[in-house]
Amino acid sequence: MNDLTRRNFLKYSGALGAALGTGGLTTIARAQEVLKIGAVYVSPVAEIGWTKQHSLGVDAIKAAFGDKVELTVIDNIFMPQDAERIFRELASAGNKLIFGTSFSHGTPMQKVAPRFPKVAFEHCSGIVHLANLGTFEAKYYEGTFVAGAAGGYMSKSGKIGFIGGFPIPDIVGPANALLLGAQSVNPNATCNAIFLNSWFDPGKEKEAAKTLLSQGCDVICSMTDTATGVQVAGEGGAWSIGYASDMAKFASGKQLTSFVLDWTSDYVGAAKAVAAGAWKPEVRWDGLAGG
Repeated sequence: MNDLTRRNFLKYSGALGAALGTGGLTTIARAQEVLKIGAVYVSPVAEIGWTKQHSLGVDAIKAAFGDKVELTVIDNIFMPQDAERIFRELASAGNKLIFGTSFSHGTPMQKVAPRFPKVAFEHCSGIVHLANLGTFEAKYYEGTFVAGAAGGYMSKSGKIGFIGGFPIPDIVGPANALLLGAQSVNPNATCNAIFLNSWFDPGKEKEAAKTLLSQGCDVICSMTDTATGVQVAGEGGAWSIGYASDMAKFASGKQLTSFVLDWTSDYVGAAKAVAAGAWKPEVRWDGLAGG
């Protein structure tokens, strides 16, 4: 598997050959012995978190296909102008399936996908669908509602803290569900929310968690791509709720629960469909009922 940083990818991308094609998706990868797949992560791959869970999806493709797949992974791509270039270069390099893993990848993928009609694009957290652009997403609000109920039960102050990356629907909705869950067991519960305007900024997240503690929050949920919120909450004697991965090891014994995101079926399913020439754009939105 090719694992590239943003800098190295941009350095060498000019050497990639063009592979523009015409026609429908029915011929995608049908005659290829080795399926070429690209994945673009919004942040660095860490031990836990959002991007880690997507990397497990890519690992599952490798496990399922073995030497019948060639994977190119580029991490830490957030800025739209960088993302657009990288999606374009991945498509030009002959990748027949390309994953984007952030809401911020949406506009770049929508611009690039129509230029490569024989390439299948899969966008996690996407809201726009095209002839060769599908989306997959999780019902985060279900996880935060259940976690909020646990937090509302355990909180002594009745104050729940929430740290989010950006104030977008995918994050604001789960924040509201967190409060509703807490109020299902304590009608007087409240929720203080802080948005970082970043998916990956441990320094800002640390300050946000400390602020919530100072405001009397004794349960903190952080929807970012680090374990900083969980760690600071535990060090401050507050309960925490992990996001994307199980973060108990960072919580000083104070993690109430985590809602874990398992994308492996989305990754492997898309790869198998492309390999079989049967891929078509879908809208997948899974929650607790799907396991």
